[in-house]
Amino acid sequence: MSSFRILGVAVAVAVLWGGCGPEKIPPLQDDLGPAKRFRPFTVFHAGMTFAGLPMSSDGSYDVRDYHRGDPVTFSYGQCTPSGEHQNCNPPVVIANYPVCRFPVPKPSPRSTNIIRGVRVDVYYDYGVFDSVEIRTGKTAVVIHAEDPREALRIVRRLRAANTDLGVADRLPPPRRVTPKLSRALCG
Repeated sequence: MSSFRILGVAVAVAVLWGGCGPEKIPPLQDDLGPAKRFRPFTVFHAGMTFAGLPMSSDGSYDVRDYHRGDPVTFSYGQCTPSGEHQNCNPPVVIANYPVCRFPVPKPSPRSTNIIRGVRVDVYYDYGVFDSVEIRTGKTAVVIHAEDPREALRIVRRLRAANTDLGVADRLPPPRRVTPKLSRALCG
């Protein structure tokens, strides 16, 4: 077979398999501009990278199409769907909810820590690490990561996108959810 024919077959295979390759991985989103202008509640992220993973979602989709009560999410790293399931989650996800969305009925946390002045709850689901959750100001932050140790490291690295709250600052205590605050944040 000639080298041109081999090249032609290779191109045809690449076109046919195009849906399965890295071309399907969405481009990185790391423009904090929309998140910086978001006002309903403070949104937190872990910087432009975390543990070598680039910010892959900057909350801009959530902010641009925001509906009261919805989360604003930041993620780090990307995943490649495999097998029969064509969906997957990035390695690190930080979801910021208005505090009126919590408390959601959940089992008791596996452990509780105080980090940066606020309570940090560690949750497991059927014996497998699920998330770390904090409530600070008008925000409830839910962090999904590989394991609880990594999620707690993220809590220590959180900084606000839309206020001057930085990594070295104590986090404010959670606001009491009054009916007025609940209507304002969650409708």
